[in-house]
Amino acid sequence: MRFVKVVGVMSVVLIMGGNVLAKADSANVVQTQKHIVKESTLLFFMNPNGRPCQIQDEILQSVKGTIDSLVNVQYIKTTISQDQAEFYKYGIRSIPLLIVVDKKGKEIKRFTPGIHEQDKLIAALKKL
Repeated sequence: MRFVKVVGVMSVVLIMGGNVLAKADSANVVQTQKHIVKESTLLFFMNPNGRPCQIQDEILQSVKGTIDSLVNVQYIKTTISQDQAEFYKYGIRSIPLLIVVDKKGKEIKRFTPGIHEQDKLIAALKKL
């Protein structure tokens, strides 16, 4: 990404690959492609060695393109010691578990623990 064209003293147009991504001025930002700036992150709490978590991961991978256009996806794994703080922060006791958070980390939606089908998962994410 790069700023390509100055429109006014305090205005710019952000262009990437020939597409206008956003117009910005001192008052606000007008977003022309909603999926470019994602406001939410889908946290996937998982044990990479557990079969239910592997199944949920396979489902997420099968709809990766659709999900990536709606939210950022972040894997939080039991096998990574640095991830343990996230498990405590969100009070995770059962996995697999999916939580949608805003850009400040505030919880927006918590799915019930377990495996979620791709259609229901996408429908829930689109409602956010």
